[in-house]
Amino acid sequence: MTWFQDNNGDGIVFPEYFTPIPTRAIALVLTAVRIGPTRGFTAMDPDDCTRCCQIECCIDEWTDGTRKASNWNEGRYKNVYHSHISSLNELRNHPQGGALLTQIQYNLLKDAR
Repeated sequence: MTWFQDNNGDGIVFPEYFTPIPTRAIALVLTAVRIGPTRGFTAMDPDDCTRCCQIECCIDEWTDGTRKASNWNEGRYKNVYHSHISSLNELRNHPQGGALLTQIQYNLLKDAR
């Protein structure tokens, strides 16, 4: 997370906004990273070569095999972001999910620092 890249990162300079890691920040990261079907290496299951982690915007730049700049824009990723927000809110509202989400937020904070 670039918010913690160095001592001048927003997560370090403004800890009141990043303790714990906000669900909006998690949703943004989840929007940038997706799990999708592909051929080849998979980080999910070494025996199943149909899935791997991809960075959506970066992969979009190479869709036809040649790099073409892809703009990270609201229209293109807004629904994905809102879907992640909704899922995180559902998790928070689940009987055991709230404590789990809070633990994830603090674990991400610890790892980021």
